[in-house]
Order: sequence, then C-alpha cells, then structure tokens
Amino acid sequence: MTIEAKFNHLAWDEVPVTVYDDGHTLKQAEVRYRYTGALEGESTLRYQCLYTPEGAVPFVGVERFVGRLNGREGSIFWLNNGAWRDGAAIGGGEILSATGQLAGLRGTVRFHAVHQPENTLFLDVTFPDEPPAG
Repeated sequence: MTIEAKFNHLAWDEVPVTVYDDGHTLKQAEVRYRYTGALEGESTLRYQCLYTPEGAVPFVGVERFVGRLNGREGSIFWLNNGAWRDGAAIGGGEILSATGQLAGLRGTVRFHAVHQPENTLFLDVTFPDEPPAG
C-alpha cells in the first residue's frame, strides 16, 4: 500500500565534523519534522552530510517518527539516504523497525523535497495484519 504524507521542517541544526583539505566537508545535522495526513506526528533525524566541491551533498541518516500512521499509534525508524542536488533533496530508505500498533510494519519511504514550507513523503508499506501485495 502506498501512503502519502506532508511534512515541514521544525528545526535544522548542523555542525561541521571534519573539514578536509581537498574541499570536502563532513557535517552532522539534527533535524525535526512535523508530518500531517495519513502520517500524523513528529520525527527526529540525524544526518551525516558530505558537502562536495561539485556542490552535491550526499546524506545518510536514521529518522525516528512518533505518532500515528493510518490511525495506528507507535514509532517508526527508517533509513533516510539520498543527496541534495540542483535545488532538491531526493532520497528514501527502508523501514528498520516499528513499535506499538505499528510493530511489524515493513516497507520503504521516498521523498523529493525542495525549499518550500511543505513537501511530500511516500511510504510503500505492508502492515503485519495485511497480506503482501502481489
């Protein structure tokens, strides 16, 4: 099942970790989001971001969401990997774990985000009490 949710940034705190002599900079970011729609709640995300001389910024992180998905309460952890290029962050990742009424949730998330107040996240998921699509 594909579920669509809207999200906006609540906070973005970024600090340099290592500045390399070849023009690369590794930064760590802690980000907070608010989700609305079928996914209702807030998340915290910790990124490692590599700023490159070419202008691209690949990132890898783990996001923890707490709230409701389709009315089921719990938390979800997912990988959040991708890159910022040409004015957009494109990425996603696998759902790693879920708790509460969301325990056993499987699937992936994906997004294409730009600098605007609200962006869209897609979750391609299977709930534990639903048969797999096929």
